[in-house]
Amino acid sequence: MTSLNIDVVVSSCRVIGRAKIFDLSREDGEELPQYAPGAHVAVLIPGVGSRCYSIASWGEGARSKYRLAVSLARESKGGSAYIHQHIADGARLQIRPPMNLFGMSQQQKRAVFVAGGIGITPIMAMIAKCEAVGMSWRLVYFASSAESALFADVLVTTKFGTVEYHFASGDKKRDILDAFAAKRRLGEHLHCCGPTGLMDLVAEVTAAWPKGSVHFERFAPAAEVPADARPFDIVLKRSDRTLAVPADKSILDVLEENGVAPMWSCRSGMCGACEVGVVSGEIEHRDEFLSDAQRERKDCMMTCVSRSAGDTLWLDL
Repeated sequence: MTSLNIDVVVSSCRVIGRAKIFDLSREDGEELPQYAPGAHVAVLIPGVGSRCYSIASWGEGARSKYRLAVSLARESKGGSAYIHQHIADGARLQIRPPMNLFGMSQQQKRAVFVAGGIGITPIMAMIAKCEAVGMSWRLVYFASSAESALFADVLVTTKFGTVEYHFASGDKKRDILDAFAAKRRLGEHLHCCGPTGLMDLVAEVTAAWPKGSVHFERFAPAAEVPADARPFDIVLKRSDRTLAVPADKSILDVLEENGVAPMWSCRSGMCGACEVGVVSGEIEHRDEFLSDAQRERKDCMMTCVSRSAGDTLWLDL
């Protein structure tokens, strides 16, 4: 199978507080894949693995470059540290095509956003869409300080929305969000991205909102192989190949090592990108994507986290 990796080059970058904002363009000068607001890309970081980052840009010129923003994690496991240490103008990377688990609702008449820190990144693409179609929107933006509020320079030029900034709000967040949620108007959908604590709080204060009107962007770290995992074989039916999956590797790891490059994005069982068909064998599902009904069919699995419950699994590859 052909590699889906895209060679990109950093065309510009700047640092604001603990965040690095940078643009990625195709190294061959061609257009990047199309995407909808809320999408993210997996960046392949040398010696670390893949990390998913939301795309902040959208609209005119969006396929010539993807704008990303990455905050330096205080306990980085390698991803943000590499980007802050090594990413500069002219740096070369590889990315996977965009995926979207956080798309804008098509039913909304007005847009409502809550962002915390680096969580403003996917919200910026959504605001760009609102501005393009003339949809009214409002944003509550939590940041540690005015200086660290990313994209504030862009937000002051918008026409159809309002921004409510809160800096170092601490214990006042619940009161702020209670007041914000109480202002809901008919047809509004809320999109929220930020620290887990903020998203949990938003979920609480919007509990009475209509079902399906509140949306969250929740990234999970790449899943680790479980400690009790056992080895097994996979048989690729189309190519008549048998591959051994050791206890300390995923099916996706083994496929990549053997020149088979299925689509993937999150590597944590959340997005559904690495799904493959199962011809025969018992599956040990460990993903958070498939429904119970889909699992009962026993005809597909997520190769990044799920495993075989028996000695051999036959895949439609």
